[in-house]
Amino acid sequence: MVSEGKGKIKWEDISVDIKSLIVSHINRPTDMKSLCLTSRQLHEITVRQLYRNVSLDVGSPNDTKLSAFMNPKNIGLKYLRTLDLYLAEIRDKCYNQVAHAHFTVRMLLEFLPEDTLEKVSWHPWNTFSTDNMILLYRKQKRLKYLEAINLDRNIVPEIEAGTFDESFKEARKVALFPDSRETLEYCNALLKRAPKVEKLTIQTNFDGDIPNRELNDSSTGPGLMSRTIFRHLEPFEKCKPLALRSLRLHKVNLRYAADTYCKFITFRTIKSLHILHCSGADAMLAEMSKSSQLPEKLESFDFKHDDNAENDGLSALEGFLTLVSGIKYLTLDLEHNDTMPSAACISRHSKTLKALSVHATSGGLGDDELIWDVSTFEQIIKDCKELEAISVAFPTTSLIRPNSEEFDSYKVFQLSPTPKSPLSPLVLSFESLSSTATNHLFPPSPQLALSRLPHLTTLHCTTWPTNKPSSSLLPRFAYETLLSALATDIYTSFARDPFAAPPPSSPPTTIPTTGTPGANSTPAAIVVVVPAAPPPPPGGVAPLIGTTGSSASSSSSASSSASSSGGVSGGFAQYSQLSILAFGTSDRGYEREDSLNQICYARGRRVDAEGRSSVLPVKVSSLLRGYVDPRSNALDWYLGKTCRPPTREYAGGDAD
Repeated sequence: MVSEGKGKIKWEDISVDIKSLIVSHINRPTDMKSLCLTSRQLHEITVRQLYRNVSLDVGSPNDTKLSAFMNPKNIGLKYLRTLDLYLAEIRDKCYNQVAHAHFTVRMLLEFLPEDTLEKVSWHPWNTFSTDNMILLYRKQKRLKYLEAINLDRNIVPEIEAGTFDESFKEARKVALFPDSRETLEYCNALLKRAPKVEKLTIQTNFDGDIPNRELNDSSTGPGLMSRTIFRHLEPFEKCKPLALRSLRLHKVNLRYAADTYCKFITFRTIKSLHILHCSGADAMLAEMSKSSQLPEKLESFDFKHDDNAENDGLSALEGFLTLVSGIKYLTLDLEHNDTMPSAACISRHSKTLKALSVHATSGGLGDDELIWDVSTFEQIIKDCKELEAISVAFPTTSLIRPNSEEFDSYKVFQLSPTPKSPLSPLVLSFESLSSTATNHLFPPSPQLALSRLPHLTTLHCTTWPTNKPSSSLLPRFAYETLLSALATDIYTSFARDPFAAPPPSSPPTTIPTTGTPGANSTPAAIVVVVPAAPPPPPGGVAPLIGTTGSSASSSSSASSSASSSGGVSGGFAQYSQLSILAFGTSDRGYEREDSLNQICYARGRRVDAEGRSSVLPVKVSSLLRGYVDPRSNALDWYLGKTCRPPTREYAGGDAD
């Protein structure tokens, strides 16, 4: 940065607040660790962000190394806000690992500064120590996240005594994981002591000890779960509904609970709604479609459902999506459906939709995914121009043969014919460029339909390409080599889009026009540069390709016209921002382990000895992908169907 009359601005002259803003854009922990070792000032700035969210593996011999972490001289402990605890993976499962982990957790809670933590989460589905939970409530009184999980003994009497009410009053998010009658009472004890709750999660895991007829709501009244968790709101007809901003329901029977939930929850204020594997979810969507319950500012909607033979879930889903508006992140995962969701219900959110993930199967987990027809997919791409991430199933194709017609017809679109007109010394535009010149400048190959999306950063194809007509499967390393070639082709198709403009530093290729210029005409030349992997433009809108001289004014007017129409007017598009390309579906049990059923690529650049650059797909793990491009979190969505790559190592079939 250069300041007028003052010369260059040095790093030492920048205020601490500006340095903190710069450091906040660094999200990779290894980079933050390096900054901490640079200088004392950067250490004090970076340690706040580095220690804000900490994840620890407990229950292994490495727990002895936590003594340095818990040292009182560690200045980062006072900035610790979120602590995620995982059970470590060890080879020797014989010794009592869970008891060892509980002892380590107790030491952590004893030595951590008091009243600093906002969230402590125990991720394994193992019984947690009640003594450790009581210690947490006693020493941390600013908790904003409360979690009701299975404990080794009943904690409700201690909570009902009112000793920990001060620790619960600032809670904004409550996560309930009931699996027994004792846990249901625990859920109610936490929920009624969180008056400021904004986010509610309910995930059931009952093992059959309680009959479903007693547990779930029926046509005659609420069931045991509703009457216990929300006991403090009874009678539901006269209670003050919870004004939630986020609601997540997982494995909750909603067949007769839709009317009950609409009595003690105000759905009009909800911005994030997740309904996952809930039987009778169609009844809930139908109830929320009423004008009195329809969400006004719904931004995120995640719906995973096992439909019936009449496809009642799909019908209720399409009706709900047609009525609601403003969704930014849409995830649909349907099973036992005959058709894909219609384009109309998705195009309804075309102005706001940023991430789209739609998957459906006609049968169970072993059946192939359904796909949209070409016209429907092209209509969605044409309408939803603000998309940044797409996750859909592509038609099958072969890696050892040219792409199948279905794959090409789904992946590409043909350039619409343009009116013929002679070349002129004006700005190069596909409205005035004749088809003959177009074929001369660019080979008549179709371009990616997805290249119409100027903000697309993540593309996820859940179906695996095969090596048919070969009868034998390939080894995984050979399959990944061929898959990398397909990824290179897709990246190159985005980068070598003739609609996109070249970077200013690229050497131009001049193709003179035919004919003899007149006395009052300017020598015409068309400057065409097709870069291998152009970087995103600083303003987000690519400049148009044009000539100099008399065409400058035409270029400016054309550029403003393209900008006003979203960068696609007249056939011109913005630079491609596609960064992450993925195949397959994730099978990760939790976020800290890598997936074997998904291959991710990041767009890289390869430079040869002569200085020419080309696209290079770089394979990245699922854990590191988020640090390469934080906007690729669409791949973190866990789908009900996961399929192993068609390689020799996994000849047994699909993974459940």
